[in-house]
Order: sequence, then C-alpha cells, then structure tokens
Amino acid sequence: MPVHGIHTEQIPWAYHHSGFTREFEQQVAYLALHLNRTEVSKLMRINWRTVGMILSRTKDRLEPDSSIRFKNLRRIGIDETSYRKGHKYITVVVDHDTNQVIWVGKGTGKEVLSSFFALLTQEQRESIELTSADGARWIQSCIEEWLPNCERWIDGFHVVQWAIECMDELRKEVWREAKQKKRGQPKRGRGRPKKGEEAKATTKYGKSYKYALGKNPENLTEHQQSLFR
Repeated sequence: MPVHGIHTEQIPWAYHHSGFTREFEQQVAYLALHLNRTEVSKLMRINWRTVGMILSRTKDRLEPDSSIRFKNLRRIGIDETSYRKGHKYITVVVDHDTNQVIWVGKGTGKEVLSSFFALLTQEQRESIELTSADGARWIQSCIEEWLPNCERWIDGFHVVQWAIECMDELRKEVWREAKQKKRGQPKRGRGRPKKGEEAKATTKYGKSYKYALGKNPENLTEHQQSLFR
C-alpha cells in the first residue's frame, strides 16, 4: 500500500538479490558442471551473464569462506591449461587428498603461481610435503622459493614423452651412422644374393624403431620384439 511502502521479506524458495527460485538456480549450477555458459543460457533461456551471476551466488552460498580450501594441505598438483582455442591460459592448483580444485589463476608463469603461495600462511606452506607438476622450470623455481619442506614429482606423461624423445634422437643417430657406413661399402648387384652369400644389412631397420619404443613391452608384436634382440 502507498502508506506503508515496499517491504522485503525472506522466503524459503528463493535467495537474496535473486530474481529466480532456488530450484531454478540449483538447476543452472548443476548444468554448468557439464556444459559451458553459452549452452546453459540457451537451455535455460537466460542471458549468459546471468549464468555467471547465478554461479557466483551458488559459490558464495556453498563456500562463504574460500580460505577453508587451504586447510590441511599436504599434497598438491600444479598444471596449466588453455581456453578459448588455446589463446589464453590459466594456472590450476588441486588438492590431491580431497581431489578438489583449490585455486585458479589467470595466466601462467612464476609470477602467477607465486600469487597463490602468497595467499598461504607460513605454516601452510611448510605443511606441503609433495607437489606434482610438469617439467616447467618456473614451477621448480617457485617450489624452491616458497615450499621449504616439499618434494617435487614430475607427472608420468612428460617423463614418458621425454624418454621417447631421447630414444628417438639415439635412434636417428644410430641410423645416420649406419647409413654413413653403408656409403663406404661397395654396391651389391641386382637380384637375390647367391647361395652362401649373406645379404648385407640396410639402414631401413632403424626407421621402424620409433613406433616400437613408444609401446609397452607386452604390447609389442613379434616383429617389434625382434628389433631389440
């Protein structure tokens, strides 16, 4: 009524500063776990910016204090990933014990990662015992500067990748040496070798090593196993 004006009253089926019902916002937040904001906005018929505001309210409601993520940190993982077709990067830190993302920073590099460690207390930094990451030097530099009691574990994917690259370089070197050695030998005539005359080895054998080196021993074919005998 004009005499009393507008009064705000809390209701159980909606949140403060929201024009949607609680069930609607919960549905939007659930869909956002599996779809991007553009797809969620099309499905729920709302603006994609509205999806972002709903997610912010959901986050503040479920986790009013973000610092609780940093409690009891012992084993963390650090990685970087790209978005928007690889033109932009973010740095992600996860807690291996809870399997949850605890921090995300825009960009990549030592300065970005250092901003995460600056959020931790001295006691929290000293409690971190293990960090898993790739072989980036800036990650190692941050660990040495901020985490005095931490050991670094490099992920298995990059270890295997580096090992294959090293073995491939060795394979190429052996192949080049065999090819150079063959050039100094007299050429054999056409046709099959005569009886009692052994066929001379060619340099083609080295080319097939690349695919065999990248496979597990139990997955090698009989021909590939013979290459390493």
